Amino acid sequence: HQIAVAPNAVDLDVFGRPAERRPELRAKLGLDGVTFLCVSRLSPEKGVDVLVRAFDGVPGELALVGDGPDRERVAALAGPRVRLLGRIERDELVDWYAAADAFVMPSRSETWGMSMQEAAAAGLPLIASQAPGAGWDLIEEGVNGFRVPVDDVEALRRALTRVATDESFRKR
Repeated sequence: HQIAVAPNAVDLDVFGRPAERRPELRAKLGLDGVTFLCVSRLSPEKGVDVLVRAFDGVPGELALVGDGPDRERVAALAGPRVRLLGRIERDELVDWYAAADAFVMPSRSETWGMSMQEAAAAGLPLIASQAPGAGWDLIEEGVNGFRVPVDDVEALRRALTRVATDESFRKR
């Protein structure tokens, strides 16, 4: 009676992807082509530096939502197709999930990963390192996403490229 169980859950009514709004949201956010979304604190354990290095040569655009002590380092590593959006409020974040084509979580250390759960609720393909606990529960390898070894820039680049170039996979 003294313990309450509160699951890590997201509201599907909030994060579910309204397909009819997607073209409008993509236009509003200035998205053209395949867009990968990463929602993360910009700190070493989150591996965003690995992601921006892996994104070099991947078709499309990377939208990074978040802020933190690694912001300057990530910005210095980021190529021209990487957008650093900073911290944004939930209502605007919901629009990014609905407009994006895929989600990426490159963490070096991550107990769960609520943003991956939000992306899954939005119906996005998921790419994650093997660190987030959520990746083991939410990613069915090769079906709705991919898990790659932690800190493996080349493996992450291959997964990103596969998702970027396979429209039928993204739609499934």
